[in-house]
Amino acid sequence: MDKIIWFFSGIVICLFVSCNNSDNSGNSASEKPIWIEVEKPETKLSAIATDIEYIPLDSEKVLLGAEIRVFPFEGRYYVWDMKNQRIVVFDQKGKFVFQLSQRGWGPKEYRSLGYFNIDPYNRRLFIKDVGKRYVFYSMDDGSFISEGELTSSFIRMMALSKTTQAWWLYSGDKNAVVKLKAGQSVNRLYVGDAINDNFKWEAIPFPSWEVNPAPRFELSSDGEGNAFAADKVNNILYEFDSVGIKRKIRIETNPGVTTRKDLNFQKGKGFSNTELSKAKCLSANYCQGSKEHIYIGAWKYLEMLYDGKAGTLDIFHTIYNRKTGKSTTINEVVANDIDGIQLCLFFPDPPTLYRGGLYASVYAHTIKDYVEKIEDGDGEMVSEKAFDKVQRLASGLGEDSNPVIAKIKLR
Repeated sequence: MDKIIWFFSGIVICLFVSCNNSDNSGNSASEKPIWIEVEKPETKLSAIATDIEYIPLDSEKVLLGAEIRVFPFEGRYYVWDMKNQRIVVFDQKGKFVFQLSQRGWGPKEYRSLGYFNIDPYNRRLFIKDVGKRYVFYSMDDGSFISEGELTSSFIRMMALSKTTQAWWLYSGDKNAVVKLKAGQSVNRLYVGDAINDNFKWEAIPFPSWEVNPAPRFELSSDGEGNAFAADKVNNILYEFDSVGIKRKIRIETNPGVTTRKDLNFQKGKGFSNTELSKAKCLSANYCQGSKEHIYIGAWKYLEMLYDGKAGTLDIFHTIYNRKTGKSTTINEVVANDIDGIQLCLFFPDPPTLYRGGLYASVYAHTIKDYVEKIEDGDGEMVSEKAFDKVQRLASGLGEDSNPVIAKIKLR
């Protein structure tokens, strides 16, 4: 089912399907390609999952906004409450532990929570503040650790070890930490200790784009220092750590989907909004990896317009099993044949991959409405056993309860 969205000027880049077997360095991809099936995706959730566990979040001590993103780690859930600009921490049973809400203009505070991530090696929470500023807080109790400001603007930071981070920098200022050469893109991924101005190596030089590329690279959820970045020009996922690039994996999809040749790419300029609006292309918006799986969230633009007008898209989720080499794709409206609750995996952000599971959230009223519909005879249950489980879950939820964490156990 098509989703209606607004096309902001900062929309992501197209993913090109004219696949190459090598990246810019000439090295071939070293793992079986990931196939994103957009013509005939799987129609049932059981194609990628075996079970769903629900964790209700404590609503007595804190009420979350509607838009949240879940970061599971070592028996805790670090929940990014986007509306209220804070991080709320729950234990593995959903009980409230503490919240990080030091928003303000003073020392030890953040002005705006622009991005959040976990640094498990130093046991700290990373907050991207406005501009070039960042703040670290303890992941154990939320206490302040340190704050600072880079000489380069940045989009993301991922910890790779105690002394090494991956930084997505986009500043070409002459006083930037990383000095850019003539003709060099301002959007580049660097690995090193930017806090102490010590970069080890530069990885994956993405081209500069006329539209905001919103590049995606995510720390692997296994917490062992592995990260992923997507080269959307050459259709390659890079897995890397603090030492260097470990492997390259190609992305492929159905013939006939927009390719690089279909757009007028100009080095140093990119694509115009007019060209992008006509593309009807596939964009691999999001990727995460672990030892067992790789997850890719992709959008296929159908009739994309620009200048603030509405467009339509299809959303796809692809799970790549690294042991079997099999890729499985579902779309956003896949039937939940496990317990019947309709899950919206891409709102407001994609799910988080962590140790064999995808972690998303579902509204309490969605669960209660499903139960009421079945009890009124207006719907069909998956099974009596599954419905009994959902009934017990719904009985403990109120109309104003916090969203519920859905842990989708992957095959």
